[in-house]
Amino acid sequence: MLKKVIACLLFSCCFLLFAQQEYLGCIRNGEYAYFLDNRHETPYAHGYLVAHPDESTSYVFCNTVEINSGKRWSFYFVTALDDKGIYIKDLGGLKNVEEDKRDMVMQTAVDFLNYAAMRKNSSDSITENCILEDPWSDDFSQWYYFSTAVPFLGFTRITDKKDAENSLIEAYCFGCLTSLEKEAIDAFYDKEIILSKEAEHDFDYVLPKAKKMTVNLNGYKIPLDENWKGNLFEENESYWLSLKSVRDAQIMVERCPENISIATNEDKLAFVRVVISAQQGIVPLSIKAQFDKKDLLVEYYIYDENRYLTYTRLRLKDDCLINFSCFKDIYEKNSKYFENILKNIRK
Repeated sequence: MLKKVIACLLFSCCFLLFAQQEYLGCIRNGEYAYFLDNRHETPYAHGYLVAHPDESTSYVFCNTVEINSGKRWSFYFVTALDDKGIYIKDLGGLKNVEEDKRDMVMQTAVDFLNYAAMRKNSSDSITENCILEDPWSDDFSQWYYFSTAVPFLGFTRITDKKDAENSLIEAYCFGCLTSLEKEAIDAFYDKEIILSKEAEHDFDYVLPKAKKMTVNLNGYKIPLDENWKGNLFEENESYWLSLKSVRDAQIMVERCPENISIATNEDKLAFVRVVISAQQGIVPLSIKAQFDKKDLLVEYYIYDENRYLTYTRLRLKDDCLINFSCFKDIYEKNSKYFENILKNIRK
């Protein structure tokens, strides 16, 4: 996992400070997000890729996808600041848009400015998990579901009522490019939007009785049993549970490079935002974060290529990342077993 994170950090770290910091400083160079738009009879997905080529310029590449038909419309705009806030300085690339789709496509840019303004105006109120109001009039508000552990603009959904079940806007995915070459930008524009339900395993999962054992991973003692086998994963020692598949569950401890600081709460949150944007398939609405003393605990679900969901739990400490993952259905049926392991990890 950390290899992907480092690649994103190396690419984006050169552009951390720029003139529009208060509005777009939360978005790293090359980060993108897709949001599902449920405000129309026809569902759409809107993608935004942000690039900061210099200290005073930000490009936003937009891609709108009509989900039912697969039609796509793309353009870009350049943002600037004045006394009133952020605005569109230049716009280009918009071609072959049907007249009845033009307003909807252009709303994509307006929405982005609204999101950025809400993020800026709410920055002092955002916590690990919170719902903040964006009042539009005396009788209408929108509600943003923010988290300091969420990348891009920091929210996962927008509703028209607090705690509403249905969303007006919801995050579909986050991502990070490691270059802004044409091939990478084309991959953003070609992003496949899949709304199919999760796949479920058709087997019963019964853990055989096995002798207890304690393993040492990067200085941490993990209480396992002999159902788990040691494996090398991304140059890290790890242990896998492989009763029904190659990897039903996995646990490993990754040491962070010395040049990456995770000593403070702010450092840990910034690091986790890059972790989330560096992984494909994470379900944004599943992201949960909280501090447990000095540790940052983050949970989320992630789709694999076969549409199975994996439950992931990260515990970010001052010196390492404890990474546990397991197929969602296997974890839920055996949660007591797995929780007993996770709560008894010791240094």
